Amino acid sequence: MEHITERQKSEEVFFDRYAGEVGVEELARHPLFSQCAFENLYAAEVMGRLKGRRVLDLGCGWGEDAVWFAEQGAYTVGVDVSPKMLFLARGLASRKRVGESVLFLRAAAESLPFGSESFDVVFGRGTLHHVDLSGTLSEIYRILKPGGITVFSEPLADNPILGVYRKFNRSIRTPMEKPIRYRDLARIGAAFDSFDHMEFKLFTMVVLALYYMKSKLSGSFHTGWFRDLDYGFACRRSYCCVQKMDSVILRFFPCLGRWCWLTVMVGRKR
Repeated sequence: MEHITERQKSEEVFFDRYAGEVGVEELARHPLFSQCAFENLYAAEVMGRLKGRRVLDLGCGWGEDAVWFAEQGAYTVGVDVSPKMLFLARGLASRKRVGESVLFLRAAAESLPFGSESFDVVFGRGTLHHVDLSGTLSEIYRILKPGGITVFSEPLADNPILGVYRKFNRSIRTPMEKPIRYRDLARIGAAFDSFDHMEFKLFTMVVLALYYMKSKLSGSFHTGWFRDLDYGFACRRSYCCVQKMDSVILRFFPCLGRWCWLTVMVGRKR
């Protein structure tokens, strides 16, 4: 990265610090791709068979998703602005014995070091709200092969309860991040030839809130606290049951999607 913006530097500093909270051995004990989370099951379904395909994990963090893609037989590249996150990702790939199938690079989402039409799949978990949206969407479309697909799981900003949570937990959020508003989905969709989205975690936020309060009171709270539920380490049965309930409710009342915590966006290039 020859030139780094103020925003990218801010993200780098935050995630370098976050990387210091975990180690490779701890990461290796986590289930890859957090498949207790229904949004991840949906993302895996829409991406389809990955074996032999070129996959980019954009904003790969410590590499759990990129390593999982490699385990599915994909040739995977993970990019991030945080050198310390990339160090963890390489260690995780080596620990899981897929180091030859996944490459980790330091790069910004707004200026990717790849040729046009390089990837079959571009994936990102919580990436778009950390970057310049216009530049990143343009880059994603450029590097997608014809017939390629991009899948992003992102937090939504419309629910006022989430707004209160974010206000009181600024220390675990980057200074310049900006969660996606429901109205932004049309703008994001316009960057692709076809686009769809599905929302997750409506009443599931009650389980999340209860676990949040428990972890605060017990002193076990940490930056990625909500991933304890996705990994199945906490509230597994209730988390699964309420996610199932949300799926039914949102199927019949999709207008409630704007009040959810997460959206999974699927864009395609012809």
